[in-house]
Amino acid sequence: MSERKVTVTPVLDERYLAGFTLWGDTHQVKKAYEKKCNILNSKHFEICKENNLFITAWLIDDVELFTGIEEILKDAKKKTAENNINFDIVYIWTTTILIEIDMATHSIKQHTIPEKNIDSISHDAFYAVFDMTKEEYYK
Repeated sequence: MSERKVTVTPVLDERYLAGFTLWGDTHQVKKAYEKKCNILNSKHFEICKENNLFITAWLIDDVELFTGIEEILKDAKKKTAENNINFDIVYIWTTTILIEIDMATHSIKQHTIPEKNIDSISHDAFYAVFDMTKEEYYK
């Protein structure tokens, strides 16, 4: 399945915040990173004070995940030379782990998120986006 969706939100200083949804690479971290770098460097975007990337990694085991992270970091210098805009921090979320990669320092932080918190975050985020609960939406 491959689908692209760009959500654009106006912010206070007359600029826009863009969020990308790119389905199809949720188990290939490096491929998802490369696609997002290409989109970020298209003619419609400008350098912001900070550019961060959030990748949701589904159906991925630890070997695939950490191999993908190593490949991203190994390619970081190459991508910096090729692109005008690069990501400052890359977040990768799996079922209960959030990984934070600082692309400048190559430091990696791993945060474990308890499953009960995932449900709460999911419901809160859904309400923030749709202004209603999941139960109301799916009636």
